[in-house]
Amino acid sequence: MPDELHHLPLIHQVLEHERHKPGALLPILHAIQNGLGYVPDTAVPEIAHALNLSLAEVRGVISFYHDFRTTPRHATPCACARPNRAAAAAPRRWPRRCASSWGWTTTAPPPTGR
Repeated sequence: MPDELHHLPLIHQVLEHERHKPGALLPILHAIQNGLGYVPDTAVPEIAHALNLSLAEVRGVISFYHDFRTTPRHATPCACARPNRAAAAAPRRWPRRCASSWGWTTTAPPPTGR
């Protein structure tokens, strides 16, 4: 959550620029996603307040459209769970993709076959 507070200046800038336009919710969400790569939870109350909408309305639009992400792209579960001996070599094969055997990746999960 504290990292998301760093996004507030961009969120406020987008809101100031777009909020007076009719149908501003979708352009605001797209602008925030384009700037940050996702729509953080801290943006929802800011958007709702600026557009005089409920939190449920803003969250409903975010969850309805598959274009919007609510988490950073790098927060995908790691595929290298080491359940067997073959997977034990995974950190050597994909050193930049697996932070730990049960952790998170910094990119998309590694390919599942050859």
